[in-house]
Amino acid sequence: MVMVIGSNCDNGCNWHRCDYLMDAGVTTIGPQIIAVVSMFLACKAEETPRWLSDVAVVAYKLMYKWDPSASRRIKQRDVYDKQKELIVNGERLLLSTIAFDLNIEHPYKPLVTALKRWDISNKKLAEVAWNFVNDWLRTTLSLQYKPHYIAAGSIFLAAKFQKVKLPKEKGKAWWMEFDVSPKQLEGL
Repeated sequence: MVMVIGSNCDNGCNWHRCDYLMDAGVTTIGPQIIAVVSMFLACKAEETPRWLSDVAVVAYKLMYKWDPSASRRIKQRDVYDKQKELIVNGERLLLSTIAFDLNIEHPYKPLVTALKRWDISNKKLAEVAWNFVNDWLRTTLSLQYKPHYIAAGSIFLAAKFQKVKLPKEKGKAWWMEFDVSPKQLEGL
């Protein structure tokens, strides 16, 4: 059984998990359950909810993939109920840790807005910048920098890799659009 989720859910999950781990540190709930809870919550926040029953079964099978009997065990009522209870309790803990703040701004919107505004038709540049955003969201950089900084850094690196000179608009350098300096871009 596999659950298909969108990139915003995946990125939201990473954000919630990292935010929780940075705030709460080590707890009685293991990192695997926090990862599952983060995914479950991110799917809800990104309006692509998954059934708790499906999440419980898939998570259990993944956590115990080394054990061939895991697929049979999760069908036992007590194991299944315990798995669901772990997820629900973890969700409560995660929500209280992040102060119920589910509003996550993703860097994709400022990235796309800037590429359209500058009328950049170089699809390879856009693709590389998009991939940089995807990569950065799997690190703690999404907690350290605002989304428009990540978008700017992605465009900056993509332009470097593709050897593309970014345009100026009305005499303003492209990076001013993001309210970021060249020094900050180099730091990213």
